[in-house]
Order: sequence, then structure tokens, then C-alpha cells
Amino acid sequence: MKRLIAVFLAVVMMLSLAACEMSKSKHNELIKKVTAEIDQALEDMIGSEEYPNITNVEHEDDYSSFTVTTKSTELDTAESLSVITFYLYGRMYGDCNGDTDVVVRVSFVNADSGDIIGSFRSDQMEQE
Repeated sequence: MKRLIAVFLAVVMMLSLAACEMSKSKHNELIKKVTAEIDQALEDMIGSEEYPNITNVEHEDDYSSFTVTTKSTELDTAESLSVITFYLYGRMYGDCNGDTDVVVRVSFVNADSGDIIGSFRSDQMEQE
């Protein structure tokens, strides 16, 4: 959770600076910082107390797609809720790059069987 807050604050800072004129090199520098924060947050998830069954997280370079490897044969509550975190990372990265319509995909794969045990798309979230 602390990592999610750090990433969020980095993105808020970046978007605030974007309101001012920003050079391409400054934008690239900030993107590198956001990318490093997201990558560290994903690494911290693996085998953590909050996500003990997650063994690996792979993603596209633009964070629009995540493949989460887990020891689980069906998703537990923490894994199911982690989908929101992946959506946030993908959307934050997309927003920083001007892609406000990014669709984030998350697939959970069982480590032993290789079977997909859960698949989610941000554009298919129920609206209430």
C-alpha cells in the first residue's frame, strides 16, 4: 500500500508539472521515475505478506497488460482486489503519456498448471 501511495504521489507531481510547459527531456525523466516506482511496487508484491501466493508479475512496457503468476488454483480475496492496483498503475502510466483511453488487462496464471484462472479488463468493470 505504501508503494501504491508513492507511485500515486509521483504521478500527481508529474501531472502538476505537466500543467506548466515541460520539455520532452523533463517528461522522459519523470516517466522514468514513475516507471521505476511502478516496477518496484510490482516487485514488492511478489511473495509479500499481502500477496503470499503471487510468484511473478509480468507487464507490457506501457502497463496496459499484466500477467500475474500465482500458486493459487482459484483467486483469493487479496488477488482479486489486486486487480484494482494493476488498473491504477496502467491508467496512471497512460495518463502520464496522454493516453486517457487505455484499457488495462490482467490475467492470473496458476504457476503449476499454466492455466489462466482469472482474466479482467478495465473497460468491463461494472458501472453502478
